[in-house]
Amino acid sequence: MSMSKMSYLLLETVGDDKGVVAEVDVTPECEHELAGYEVEGLRSDSSGQVGRIVGCASSMSLAESQKGEDREGNLAHLGQMLTVAARRRVEKWREFMLDDPGAQRALHAVAIQSFWSDLPDLIPLIKCLPEDAWAVDKRSGLLRIVRSLSPEDWNSFLKYSVHVRYLGFRDAPTKCRLDDRVVTMVSMYRPALVLLPRLLAVRIRALSLRDSDIPAVLGWIGPQLKEISMHWGLEDDPEQHLQTCMSVISNRFSSLEDFQLYCKNRPLVCRLIPVSFTEQLRNLRMFRTYKLPISKYALRSLGRLQNLTVMAIYLPAFLSPELLGPESFPALCEIRITALTRAYFAFANAVAMLPQVKVAHIDLRDVPKPEEGLRLFDLVCTQFSCTGIVELFICSNEDACSRRRRPPALTVNHPHLRRLLCFAALTELNVNLACSYALDGDLCLEIAKAFPEIQSLHIGDYDWCYYEYPSIIVPPMTHVLAPFATHCPHLTSLGIPFDARESLSLQDVKDALPDRPSRSQVWHLNCSHCPIEDDQTVAAYLRAVTTWSDFGADMPSLRWKDKWYEVRRLLPWFKVIRDDEAATTEEPED
Repeated sequence: MSMSKMSYLLLETVGDDKGVVAEVDVTPECEHELAGYEVEGLRSDSSGQVGRIVGCASSMSLAESQKGEDREGNLAHLGQMLTVAARRRVEKWREFMLDDPGAQRALHAVAIQSFWSDLPDLIPLIKCLPEDAWAVDKRSGLLRIVRSLSPEDWNSFLKYSVHVRYLGFRDAPTKCRLDDRVVTMVSMYRPALVLLPRLLAVRIRALSLRDSDIPAVLGWIGPQLKEISMHWGLEDDPEQHLQTCMSVISNRFSSLEDFQLYCKNRPLVCRLIPVSFTEQLRNLRMFRTYKLPISKYALRSLGRLQNLTVMAIYLPAFLSPELLGPESFPALCEIRITALTRAYFAFANAVAMLPQVKVAHIDLRDVPKPEEGLRLFDLVCTQFSCTGIVELFICSNEDACSRRRRPPALTVNHPHLRRLLCFAALTELNVNLACSYALDGDLCLEIAKAFPEIQSLHIGDYDWCYYEYPSIIVPPMTHVLAPFATHCPHLTSLGIPFDARESLSLQDVKDALPDRPSRSQVWHLNCSHCPIEDDQTVAAYLRAVTTWSDFGADMPSLRWKDKWYEVRRLLPWFKVIRDDEAATTEEPED
């Protein structure tokens, strides 16, 4: 029996240098053997090969390497924890490295570049300062700079910082964090303006910085930055640090291709992404902002970018359609719009067609009025290509749900959803406005036939969708599930409310799909708005029509929670129904 193994990157420190010894797969029983090494993270070995040696990064002098005693001892210890085959590789590697100092130096350089190219945070670089210049508080885990820094103290820092290409994109191996004063002290004592001259991408949130420190850290980065991702609190920013960041980014990083800004909260005072920001970043390919409105003039400058392919924007409450033309966003392939209904109408009227878009998410901050419902779906059908779009979301966001004080007047029904049937290439459809729904079996059959490539389908199944309890009216279970089991062979996730209280006999279960056997691959079913009574019959029917195995992390509402838990428990017992069906329909081999 094969035991699970983890691939470790083993490091060795000699003097001021840190290098890679080897990357090895180690069984759990042998993990204690790693005590003699510094372990940096975990890396999976996709090849599955045990003891895959990736490099030697000893920084020993030539004389030391010729003696080979330390190197030989380390690799011999490493060989003790590996399989016989891996030990042979280590032995050959050891002989090769001891006999060729030039290879040692070459591989050392490669290993150093590889190790430092992708850092989880700034901690490894700060630890390159002299050991008496910093300290880690054992209780809090905070790393502090404890003395002033001279230019000579920065030698190792600058030596390795030139190799850093990605910052904040992988998990840190320790829970050590920077003290709040570290950024200020680094900025005060740094020997050069640019400390990260070759950084290509940074995720600010992973650095655990205060909002007020972000502009300073951005100032350490060279002008070649391609990607930046920021998270902002926006609860209190009286000193306008966010605006300072925007100014630094637009003035400093003209090569920027990917910008993401996630805001934790809506700003107390309305702040807009300024027009100067988008006008100066001409190379943008991806622009994504959440909860921070974009100014109408900044939106216009985005529309002029020839290479913009991905855009997520938060529209202002009032948008002037005349600022945008039909030629706007010529290369856009993916769009996410968060807006009030009237603002989306203005945007859709101004940019009537986005023929290149394949993925569209429309998140409405309010619930459309009854007279706006049909217009909303009509504009969606007009704006996006019926043959090109593969993923479509029309949903409410948390703003719409928090504003709702009474049952919504809008009811999404057959006329609304029928307009979406033209999108024949859809693989994912999600319609979850915070309103009422009136669905029926005929509509489910039409949807199943219209989307042969559909993989994920969710309509009216979110918690904020409104249904009148306890007299909930939804289509019968057999009218909902059978069409998708018959016509949608690629469907894996389904969420359409149905009534599982209908009376079914064993013959009904056996004849669940009279026209053809089920070849459905559905495994995830959302039952949040699905009333149920007889859990055994429902479990038998579900197993007859498809391979359900998961009911979602949220599970059904409390009204039927216990019943649906019982259905999930019973499903394996009804597996024989599907097995018998598969056996009777299996084609004989030639």
